[in-house]
Amino acid sequence: FCAYEIFTAHDVNFSSRNLPTNEGSILFDTSGFVTAPYGGYFKFMKKLIVTKLLGPNAQVQSRSIRADELERLRGILLDKGRKKESVDINKEARKLVGNIVARMTMGRSFTQENGDIESIQSLVAKANASKIKTALSVLIFGQLEKLGISWFKKRTVFKNFDRLLERFLRALAMEALRLHPPAPIIPREFNQGCTVGGFFLPEKTKLLVNVYAVMRDPNVWENPLEFKPERFLTSSSSGQEEKRKRQALKYLLFGSGRRGCPASSLAYMIVGTTIGMMVQCFDWSIKGEKVNMDECFKEFTRAMAYPLTFTPFTRISTFDLENSLNLQT
Repeated sequence: FCAYEIFTAHDVNFSSRNLPTNEGSILFDTSGFVTAPYGGYFKFMKKLIVTKLLGPNAQVQSRSIRADELERLRGILLDKGRKKESVDINKEARKLVGNIVARMTMGRSFTQENGDIESIQSLVAKANASKIKTALSVLIFGQLEKLGISWFKKRTVFKNFDRLLERFLRALAMEALRLHPPAPIIPREFNQGCTVGGFFLPEKTKLLVNVYAVMRDPNVWENPLEFKPERFLTSSSSGQEEKRKRQALKYLLFGSGRRGCPASSLAYMIVGTTIGMMVQCFDWSIKGEKVNMDECFKEFTRAMAYPLTFTPFTRISTFDLENSLNLQT
């Protein structure tokens, strides 16, 4: 209840971040967009980023970049499959996200650069890579039926199916990440004193929102420990718009309110299409009976404690991925 009250009644007052000194020094203190206090600079940077990189028009313009990088990843997986070699999902996901972000912002891929590539990618792409990695492990070994859409490559069929497929993949990713949020804590600071849940909180009070607990709370989620993607298939056309809005306030993977991550739609797009390609085009095997889902903190995110390593086996013949995915990416 308190989290819901904070993100509705006190959203503006609660929109500044507070980071420990050591993290502030790494993240450019308050000069960076992520760590800047809520105010003129933050509003300007958010508007600039959304307009030039993350808005609907910008995402349409950059879809060829995402398709190119997905094709590159598919080629790597095909080669690994032919050689019967295992794949480090985290490593490839970091390359994918890092290359997409680099090409969108700088016009060139990380793989075209010489230098400390791994250090740059670890700061830029690790959080999204953890999302892909965790979601994929849950999807493949979560007792779900395969997306056996062998006619996926047919353009006319794809046009009629892309919206349903996109919604389903998004729901799968959201549910996997609800259970395993890469950023389980959101640090915030109150700009002014206020009362929350009957308690007065003075100005500059530091607060940590426990995202992990909120997204597993049985008081707000039905059967919270069960993997149920259908909980995210609510649509406004079914008369459940109010339920969808309330759900958005308790699903805190990307934060909420004015300080919510503006790249959330792009992240879901990348995660959904990547998982769709990997599950559609390949079967996967691991050593042992199941994936070790133990988690730990790495850098700024909560990630899997052990490398997620699969061996891919081609399920369908190769096809023009760019033509198929351009409609969705």
